[in-house]
Amino acid sequence: MLGFYVHHPNFKIGKVDKVELAILSVYFFQDGAAKLFEKSAFSEGELTRTYLPLGTRCDASGRGCRIDEIKEWIQDRQPVVYLVTTDDGLQLQVNETELVPAEIVRDNPVASLSGLQQEGYPIFAARSELVDASADVVRQGGGLTALLSSRIDVRPHQAYVAGVVLQDRLRRYILADEVGLGKTIEAGIVVQDLLSVRPSAKVLVLCPGALTQQWLCEFYTKFSTRVFTLLDLYSTPDRLSPEQRRTVIAPLHAISGPHRTWLKDAEWDLVIVDEVHHLLVADDAFSFVKALSENVGSILLLSALPAQQRKTEFLRLLALLEPERYTGTPPEDFDRLYDAQPEIGRHLRRLRRRLEESPPDPVEIKEVVSQAIAVHALRGDEVLQSQGNAVLQAEQGVEHAGLRFLKTAADRSRINRRIVRNRRERLVEDGLLEKTVRKFLPTAYDPGQPEIDAIQSAMRLARKLHGQLDPIVWSAFGRVLMQSFSHPETAAELLSKLKGVNPGHQRAAPELLGNLAGTRGWVQYLDSLLGAARSWFSDDDISECIEAVDLWRNSETGLARIDALVELVDKYGGEYKKIVIFAGYPGLVDHLVPPLHEAFEFESVCEFRSDMSLTEKEASVDRFRKDKEAYFLISDESGGEGRNFQFAGAVVHFDTPWYVSRIEQRIGRLDRIGHANTEIPVGVLFSRGTVEDDFVKCLADGFKVYERSVSGLEFSLRELELGIVTSLLGPERRTADELVSDLCEQVEQERVREENEAVLDEASFNREAAERYRRSNSLAEAELRLEKAFTEFIWKVAAGKPAREKYDREFPKGIWEFEAGQFQHIKVEFPGQGKPEQTTTPKGTFRRQIAQARLDLQFFSVGHWFFDGVMNAIHTQQCGRVYAVDVAVPDKPQWFGFEFVLLAVPDLEPLGGNAGLVSRAMRVFTAQPLHLFVDGAGKVEIDGDALLKLRRELKNEDKDRTWWNLTKSKAIRVPIPFGGQDGWRRAVQNAHSIAIPEAKRQFEDSIGSEVEMVLLSLTEQQRQAEQNDSHELEGLKHLELAIRNWRVVVDGTGFLSVNGQLGRGK
Repeated sequence: MLGFYVHHPNFKIGKVDKVELAILSVYFFQDGAAKLFEKSAFSEGELTRTYLPLGTRCDASGRGCRIDEIKEWIQDRQPVVYLVTTDDGLQLQVNETELVPAEIVRDNPVASLSGLQQEGYPIFAARSELVDASADVVRQGGGLTALLSSRIDVRPHQAYVAGVVLQDRLRRYILADEVGLGKTIEAGIVVQDLLSVRPSAKVLVLCPGALTQQWLCEFYTKFSTRVFTLLDLYSTPDRLSPEQRRTVIAPLHAISGPHRTWLKDAEWDLVIVDEVHHLLVADDAFSFVKALSENVGSILLLSALPAQQRKTEFLRLLALLEPERYTGTPPEDFDRLYDAQPEIGRHLRRLRRRLEESPPDPVEIKEVVSQAIAVHALRGDEVLQSQGNAVLQAEQGVEHAGLRFLKTAADRSRINRRIVRNRRERLVEDGLLEKTVRKFLPTAYDPGQPEIDAIQSAMRLARKLHGQLDPIVWSAFGRVLMQSFSHPETAAELLSKLKGVNPGHQRAAPELLGNLAGTRGWVQYLDSLLGAARSWFSDDDISECIEAVDLWRNSETGLARIDALVELVDKYGGEYKKIVIFAGYPGLVDHLVPPLHEAFEFESVCEFRSDMSLTEKEASVDRFRKDKEAYFLISDESGGEGRNFQFAGAVVHFDTPWYVSRIEQRIGRLDRIGHANTEIPVGVLFSRGTVEDDFVKCLADGFKVYERSVSGLEFSLRELELGIVTSLLGPERRTADELVSDLCEQVEQERVREENEAVLDEASFNREAAERYRRSNSLAEAELRLEKAFTEFIWKVAAGKPAREKYDREFPKGIWEFEAGQFQHIKVEFPGQGKPEQTTTPKGTFRRQIAQARLDLQFFSVGHWFFDGVMNAIHTQQCGRVYAVDVAVPDKPQWFGFEFVLLAVPDLEPLGGNAGLVSRAMRVFTAQPLHLFVDGAGKVEIDGDALLKLRRELKNEDKDRTWWNLTKSKAIRVPIPFGGQDGWRRAVQNAHSIAIPEAKRQFEDSIGSEVEMVLLSLTEQQRQAEQNDSHELEGLKHLELAIRNWRVVVDGTGFLSVNGQLGRGK
């Protein structure tokens, strides 16, 4: 046994260099190290005897040589004998114990097959099926791995938006979908794509404080992406580790605090700014984001779009997206360009139609171009005028010059070129979205006199403060104060805190207090707000109000509002089954739960509070969803910050926030894509005859927020709300009827912004473009195939019980647990190993439907750490790539030949690891692996599908009965049909040389037209970049090289003998 060559699943080929009693020492050439084994390793299958590949360069007793042939094969304990040719031309027969390889030639499947290094067929079949199944999933998902790895059912319009952004090397866009259409999902797909290509990428999300939790929830529940750092949990930068600084969700007010410097100086790969329209009235925040935009390559601005009459705001918005282009643009020049958009759009659409005609008419093309360059707003654009005149003067190549002008004009004159928007109305009209209707259920209760007195006392506090503070700060104080009066206990707690504040407390900036605070930032927000107000009140002012609240708290009607709630949910509970009750003011839930427990069964009530852990929240929501006895979920404002309750039947507002956007957020937890019903009942409790009654009327009849979304009002909400609060809580109070009348007029004027659709006519949903990406929603069959292929492959390459299907009451099938450390035949590395989700026994599912319902499970798909680790191993290592079998098939003619599994791939070397360019290049090549069969004489088999079907139908239970592995001692039989080992090697190389060009031809038939279209587009993009961006031009040229120089590679190969009589017998 000393000097014999052996094979180990992980360490590959080695040589026994020492034998002592029952212990072997084996030197492995791959790692250059020796390892110890017991002799039983052979009987247990850990070690197997093997051959050195044909063609291997060796040293034989000091003489260089090359292995030509295997003369005596593996037999019992006898050494293998090789025929070698020495460097001086002699042919010798050499015992394996005398040979020391200079290197092991096993770097690709063809070399392995030629060297008779085939493996058992079952492992080849398992790997091949997994490669095919994975490619099928990627192909059906349009190549967008970010869509495939998400738990969501991506809607067509969301897939379209994500596809537009992801296909662009310059990922700078305004995502302007209407409220509730999923801008956060679209941005999340872009983040997921970036992190899947570059796990170390740095991502910053800036949003209002009230939305930080929502963003965290979206990343966790929809994408299972890495843990983001919530910046408002860290008071100073020195508390953040380098890893925590990579992916950050920061509230907008953080840019005014201690984190400002490092946030600005960090080299972000992607910045996302939510609710950007709020920045247009906040100079400091605007300047900060503009500075970020100037220094980051990719930026997504999530924003509403200004109404047509708000051109100044539109210009400021575009200056954030493209600061180098729009900063310093005179407003009057932008006004002219804006007003000319409909006319420019008409000319460009006419030109596109003329260019698409077959054949194009040069005279008509010139006529349209002449009209376009005559548009007043374009007369000063020297580049466009030059290109337009080139079209008019051209005698040949008019079509090409016209196409160039069209692209340049769209780029330079269309202000919507980087704005992507979807409108709910249009999606509903196109049948892509179901229309939902909000049903307003107003529930007024009669407050007792003590409650009325307490509310009036609070209003006196607000009036006294009016005029003393900045209007924004005063308004914020009044809104918090009035919402706290939804319960006497929360009102008393607020007044007590106000009285206890030091009158000399530092005042906060209006910009900080003018934005909604999230539940995590509530304490800081309230401290700043009360500190700003305290010095204007005497102790007597506050004590008077506290006394009024105490009388209310101790009165018989102190809980009239809770009685009204019990009556409301009792009335509608049977009809709507599951009701979400929002009690948003901090601490209010604690006062609400006990009386509801008393009024209903204990099991009927579930809670969702900000102080609960994520696990506790998920468990509570899960019980609310599944338990038939759980009718109500009582939630504080954290439930409105990102948690979706589409399965619930109705929403009830126990208290009313004095912010329209906050109410929209709450209703939006139900009124969103995927809700079970087309009707969304909205219950609202309020005290009849009080200021709250008037405010609810403004919300219901003026803003109509209980009937429709606030889409279209984003730019005016701040101003309109301030006017309402001033009119209701200020010294000159107006009646509700007056306010509603004015509101209706203002709101309707603002919503007329849809007139500017002509400005954005090319930025909305395109059905044809979206079709490629929406297929990721219909992957159920492909997911099942992938699940079967992946789990069967794991069983082939790992020890013990590496894959176990786990029974679950809700999902009896489809949940799996793996042993991540049991791999034997492949070496699997997991990027970023050591993170909390990367356990040694990952448990999850391949089925999106289960992943959506069970957030506690991991989602095994493209982009998941365990799945990607395994797939990366099978694509970079040789395991399972080569087979040789003999099959007995009655009534079939004899056939000998080769199977080649081939892939079309881009040349990634010119791209230098650029995430955007690599992603764009890979998406072009999503064709299924090609299986080609070439017979021993070098002829491509016409009916290759029949041979593939025959090979795939081989079952393990039929091994050595109807088919045989040609490995180990039987490997000597493989060269027999080719006249020996030398003829065998020539036949393998000849078949390979025939398969590659044939595969190239077949791939060109399937993807050639798409490749050509992409190359044409890139050529035009390069012409654009020649004038605008030299850096972008360089990247586009590299991308063109990668795609133009695509090639065919061999992923696997094998020898197939049909009725060749090579496998039977010893």
